[in-house]
Amino acid sequence: VGSVLLIQLAICLPAGFALSKIKFRGSKIVFGLFLVPVLLPTNLLLIPTFVVTLQLGLVGNVFGLVLPIAGQASVGVLLFRQFFSTLPDGLIEAARSDGAGWCRTVFSIALPLARPIVAADSVVTCLTAW
Repeated sequence: VGSVLLIQLAICLPAGFALSKIKFRGSKIVFGLFLVPVLLPTNLLLIPTFVVTLQLGLVGNVFGLVLPIAGQASVGVLLFRQFFSTLPDGLIEAARSDGAGWCRTVFSIALPLARPIVAADSVVTCLTAW
């Protein structure tokens, strides 16, 4: 459960920040691709996930449990994107004008403000992984 949580937070936090605050070509398409797994029922994905895990030789292995669950990061990306879109752009621009790079802005400015969302995503991820 802990490894799934760490992998999902490592994926969801930067992806949610990038999709909400960094403007790049195709950001709406990338966000749409993250939303597709949310729209599909979990039962629909069980057999294809097992077949892929079997073909990769991960059945009976710890990675066979961790990777498929950690790969379902779309709910976390949605949560983080929605939270980061509520942050004022002036806050991010102030950090950037003070010389902070994107990583420093995410981990020193946005992450401390996102503690409630980190807690909510952690609960959802742990319940899903358990």
